[in-house]
Amino acid sequence: MWRHLTTGILWAASSASVPSTLAASGSPEDSSLLILGQDAGRSAVMNGRAFLVVDDGVHGAELWVTDGSAPGTVLLRDIHPGPAGSGVSALTPAGGRLYFSADDGVNGQELWRTDGTTAGTVLVADIDPGPGSSTPVSLTAIGSVVYFSASRLATGREPWRSDGSAAGTAMVADLKPGELPSDPGGFAPLGGRVLFSADGSAASGKGKRSRTTSIGRELWSTDGTTAGTVLVKDIYSGFNGSNPGPFVELGGALYFPAFTAERGEELWRTDGTRAGTVLVKDIVPGTGSSFVTRMRTHGGRLFFNANAGGGLWRSDGTASGTVPATDFAPGVDGFIDADFRALGPRVLLTARSSEGVGLWSTDGTAAGTEFLQLLVGNEDALQEVRLASMVSGSRLLFVAHDPATGTELYATDGTSRGTALVRDIHPDQQNPFVSPLLVLEVGGQVLFAANEGISGWELWLSDGTPSGTFVLFDFMPD
Repeated sequence: MWRHLTTGILWAASSASVPSTLAASGSPEDSSLLILGQDAGRSAVMNGRAFLVVDDGVHGAELWVTDGSAPGTVLLRDIHPGPAGSGVSALTPAGGRLYFSADDGVNGQELWRTDGTTAGTVLVADIDPGPGSSTPVSLTAIGSVVYFSASRLATGREPWRSDGSAAGTAMVADLKPGELPSDPGGFAPLGGRVLFSADGSAASGKGKRSRTTSIGRELWSTDGTTAGTVLVKDIYSGFNGSNPGPFVELGGALYFPAFTAERGEELWRTDGTRAGTVLVKDIVPGTGSSFVTRMRTHGGRLFFNANAGGGLWRSDGTASGTVPATDFAPGVDGFIDADFRALGPRVLLTARSSEGVGLWSTDGTAAGTEFLQLLVGNEDALQEVRLASMVSGSRLLFVAHDPATGTELYATDGTSRGTALVRDIHPDQQNPFVSPLLVLEVGGQVLFAANEGISGWELWLSDGTPSGTFVLFDFMPD
């Protein structure tokens, strides 16, 4: 069974930005896999197959499916017939179906679903009737139901839900009555309800003195009905919002960064109730902000990066138990990124030091912590290198830059001896715009896009060995 995407950016090593990682190449094939390796939500795994958004130069950006073989890699449906493409995005599996946003050229950008067949790839509902677009975003699976943000002229952008049928697709609540949008996002399940952030309104006063005022972006909860949609807490009271989120679940609570004038942006947690929504710790005391990022759970604790105490922190949900994680990887030199990967009993992490950004492995002891690979050196800091990693079976596949080979695909078993270049896909090149783009982990193998310098960007498959790394499919053959 192919598993869901586990990729993540390890570090952005460039001081400059470009429109895309493929923009510098000259081949007409350069755009074919542009969508494949870019934004999250353009690839997903469901029912043992991988779904990918690819522009093949004929149909535009459309939805493809592969079973891991060349014959099994096919266009699922040309939703917007012709070269324009339907702009498929936000691929989200839920209840054995894959939901996504697409524009068929008639109904605008709306909610679609597929069961993995051409006949079963259909429009769920035309939320904004006619050629206008509701543009569903922030799709999140909660069991077999998908929650998302969608827009209509009469209501603005509000929270919606769908069970995959037109009748079962409905607005959850109009949090800002009228055309003004509440712009909801960050939907997360907790205790049978769904929590999210939104820029809503609240009633104050009674009788003739009652009025509705804006409270800014705050924390909301819903059971999927209008009556059951309520404000959890106005964390930053008044019309300024605390902007809560993103949310990470641990031990029956959601953890998230939120802002107040008194504390700045700090770590909070909620059990879904007003009384249970509290500040975990004012990491940077006073009005300064700790800027909590990269939250993830490991070993029953929350780990995150903060602008204090060396960068890497951990929390058990209490103020006293929220401390710098200085003993997480003893001996590691530099700022540790909380976006680490578990590989069996070991953890693979990245750290920025005086030499550059490096990959390390640790079992939590000084003796069991070792340096594996320099991902990009400080002398190459101006290279636009997309450093990404993906756990696949007993290996971590990752992208690293070496002046001798350029930016290529590497693999490690968590030891320095077991860390090596998988294959020099584009020999004798220094162009950072042809680096591999990791796409999906597929049950012991990794799908990725790469340019070998001959026929442009193609879809590759790798098991982490040189002989097991090859072109799976060329979407634009010569």
